[in-house]
Amino acid sequence: MAARLARNMRAQESTGREGHVAEKVHFWKRRRVVLASLVGLVALYAILGFLVAPWVVKGQIVKQVGALTARPVTVERVRVNPFAFSLTVEGFEVKDRDGTRLASFDRFYVNAALLALLRREVGVEDLQLDRPYLHAGLDARGELNVADILKRFQGEEKAPPPPPPGGSKVVFRVGHLRISEAQIDFTDRSRRRPFDTTVGPITLELSNFRTRSDSQSPYSFAGTTESGEKFAWSGNVFIEPIRSKGTFTFEGLKLSKYAPYYQDATAAELRDGVLGLKATYDLEWGTERRSVKVIDGSVSLRDLVVAPRGGGEPVIELPRYDVNGFHADVLTRDASIARMSLEGGRIRVRRLADGSIDLVTLLRPPPPDPAAAPDVPLAARAGKGQPPPAAPAKAPSFRLDELSVKGVRFEVEDAVPAPPVEVEVEVERLLLGGLSTDPAARATLDAAARIDGSGLVTAKGSLHPLRPSADLDLGVEALDLSPLTPYLAPSLEARLEEAVLGMKGHLTFDGAGTTPGWAFQGDFRLDGLRMTDGRHGEEFLRWKSLRLEGVDAAPGRTALRSVRLLEPRIRAITWEDGARNLDVVARRETAATGTGGDGKATEAPKPAPPAPALAPAAPAQRWSIGTLQVTSGRAAFVDRSVKPAASMEMTDVTVVVRGLSSEPRGSAQVQADARVGGAPLSVSGRLQPRFLGDATDLVIKSHAIDLTPLGPYVARYAGYDLQKGKLDVDLRYVVKARTLEAQNVARIDQFTLGEERPGPDVTSLPVKLGLAILTDKDGVIEIDVPMSGSIDDPDFSVGRMVWKAIGNLFTKLVTAPFAALGKLFGGGGGDNLEKIDFAPGVVALDPAAEKTLGVLGKALRERPALRLEVEGTSDEVSDGAALRKEQARVDVRRAKWSALRAKQPGLALDAVQVAPDEYPRWLAVAFATIPPVPGAAPEPAAGAQAGGKAGKSTVAPEEMEAALAAAAKVPPEAYLELAARRADAARDRLLAGGDLDPARVFVSAGGERARKEAGSRVYFELR
Repeated sequence: MAARLARNMRAQESTGREGHVAEKVHFWKRRRVVLASLVGLVALYAILGFLVAPWVVKGQIVKQVGALTARPVTVERVRVNPFAFSLTVEGFEVKDRDGTRLASFDRFYVNAALLALLRREVGVEDLQLDRPYLHAGLDARGELNVADILKRFQGEEKAPPPPPPGGSKVVFRVGHLRISEAQIDFTDRSRRRPFDTTVGPITLELSNFRTRSDSQSPYSFAGTTESGEKFAWSGNVFIEPIRSKGTFTFEGLKLSKYAPYYQDATAAELRDGVLGLKATYDLEWGTERRSVKVIDGSVSLRDLVVAPRGGGEPVIELPRYDVNGFHADVLTRDASIARMSLEGGRIRVRRLADGSIDLVTLLRPPPPDPAAAPDVPLAARAGKGQPPPAAPAKAPSFRLDELSVKGVRFEVEDAVPAPPVEVEVEVERLLLGGLSTDPAARATLDAAARIDGSGLVTAKGSLHPLRPSADLDLGVEALDLSPLTPYLAPSLEARLEEAVLGMKGHLTFDGAGTTPGWAFQGDFRLDGLRMTDGRHGEEFLRWKSLRLEGVDAAPGRTALRSVRLLEPRIRAITWEDGARNLDVVARRETAATGTGGDGKATEAPKPAPPAPALAPAAPAQRWSIGTLQVTSGRAAFVDRSVKPAASMEMTDVTVVVRGLSSEPRGSAQVQADARVGGAPLSVSGRLQPRFLGDATDLVIKSHAIDLTPLGPYVARYAGYDLQKGKLDVDLRYVVKARTLEAQNVARIDQFTLGEERPGPDVTSLPVKLGLAILTDKDGVIEIDVPMSGSIDDPDFSVGRMVWKAIGNLFTKLVTAPFAALGKLFGGGGGDNLEKIDFAPGVVALDPAAEKTLGVLGKALRERPALRLEVEGTSDEVSDGAALRKEQARVDVRRAKWSALRAKQPGLALDAVQVAPDEYPRWLAVAFATIPPVPGAAPEPAAGAQAGGKAGKSTVAPEEMEAALAAAAKVPPEAYLELAARRADAARDRLLAGGDLDPARVFVSAGGERARKEAGSRVYFELR
């Protein structure tokens, strides 16, 4: 070009200087014409752009928007800058059908990016929207106020234009987008409780937006609500494929404001609570890869207050709850939380009388209110419901790295027992780590909680909630159990006034199988226990300390290395109405025993229904105790049903049992010592608790136990005061082949009764007589009551058997005392010691009588408290014949005496004896003196002569004796004399040894038995 210019210049120089001037003038003329044309075109363009275009645009806006919305549209001003390629619209407003403002903005400005066309980009350089406003709302039917606009807009949508030819893509570009001070008013009248909110002012900025895949388009979005809630969203947008990464934040969301949207999901009311949310998201949605992730999210909840709807005390008050490090992959359904923390607060939980939990009930949907209009379901607002989504191919997974709870107080009330149980649990720490849905993962636990401000419960170890399984170290320190008293009601009628629990152990549990497995090893201690009965509130049990050491428990077995009970105290009380406190406590009263604490009669409880016949029997629980030890025990027995009250105490109780177990062949060594009334008592031997095999052999001994504390019983039932008495026992219980063989030997020394105490319960039996039979010359009563019985007998009871045997023994003593003496002193028993028999008319004692009197004498000497009454009897039939026969012999002597008296004046009848050889002679003489009785006997004259000279007689001697006896007269006093002589003979025989006090043997008369039975006897009566 430079060469061409040089040639032109040289040519011009050759034409001359005049041609140059003419050409120059012509050039400027043509330039003026072009310039004028250009100025005109610019002027026209400016007129059209500045003046005509705004009018046209404004009209089109009003027309097109009005047609689209079917609502009045107004625009205050439109400005067009044809040179800057910008458009400004001011004062835009759309009125709703009711005349209220539907949508508006103060200013809309757009500046086209024409130079970008050189880079094949279409878009705007700058787009601004100032103070936009929109009112959106749902009516009572759930229809959106702009639903008709949306339908009309959707109907006018057209398919997107095809891409330009040539295969190249046009890039859409937005250099800068800013929406400032936007506001949205939203109302919802479809809820039972209307909802209104204002969102704004909102500011949105977008810079350098391009639809190229390598373009980063930063954006930011921020706003507030009328409640001061703040939200923000910022990040970058990528196109082809669609990608976005950014951060969104919500601050100060007031949960109570949104109650209309969750009120149907729960019966609770959120009275307060502020929610904050912050997270980073990463979105990619392309044909080859799709991903929706939330990264490093955090949630904060402050001052949450949950209460029953309609009023009432709050049930949940949480001042601070935080979730940090939340990650989620929406498409793969994987989520994780780095840390979840809850600090401070109060949660109240109450179990109602029907067994339901109020907090659970409160968080469930409330029952529908028939008077309230139902909320419109979301599906009804959006049109027809969509089919349910397909089941996910992958189960969701979740992991919580750390859960931390500190200072949360649980106020627990259980209204099922009466009175209700109230316990306060304050969680000092709860650290749960590694919680996951992974079946192979195990979580760690470290927890500590205070119970009612004093007791500490701890747990540390690992667990798997989904299996479920656990491996934990457990601990309990100074836990007061007295608030749990109402839970004793089903099985005990008692109050737990004091008790402090301690425990340290290791628990393993695995519930994965059909039968859950578990095991526990550790120690327990229960200190300071004190219990009172539930009727009168009197203490019946206490101890200083109970320790279970070396506990090893698992299903089917429990083993304890040692059980140690220190300073136990037990009080067994029989109240004035006859009820026993231990029966009342154990709820095993079997009859109406009087009145309860309310004055009403107590009745027997109904027996429990039998177990179903087809119910499988529970497997036997095996157990063992290495050492059972009781130290410094004390037991008191008080009976107020007698007056004065009876009381006895056992002190210094020491028990050691080794090797106690449920094994059929197991045998425990038992050694127990105590003092009863100051006297020693011991139990020693072997024991098998289930009485299997031959492993039970116990010996119980005591010496000199004072019996005066039992005096009220003696006065009530025996009718006498008890002055003194001491007891020795020697008992042995042996179990062989499920049969108990027992030896019960009791020795009572100096059991002495005092003043008589009559009463309605006094026995009619002669108590003193029974005691006199039992008490030997040294003042000792010795009772030996052997017994046996099958322990499989449902009515088997050692105590019942012992007392029954003793009662039977005493009854036999007083109802058949001579039989008892016979057994004791060699009489052989029966009733042969009650009397002795005599031959008719005889006073002399035969050998049988001698033996009986010997036994009685021995019994009287050995039982110095006994008194014996002796009463002789005679019989007119048997003794009368003998007396008359004796009188006949007297008459024979009298016949001889009459013959001799003439020669020997003053001769006494008793001095005359008839020799056997002369007896027939004098018999005939006496026979001759019988007055004749016609037809009754031979004439005396035929058998004898006066003066003792006998003639030849035709009457045999036997007949003469019979006739003489028949004619004899026995005076009535002869019978009395015979009876008295017999009594004297028996008494003299008893006293013959000289070692028996005559004052203890009485000759009596008029006895009932002697009067009824009579006979030729002597009867004895013990007193």
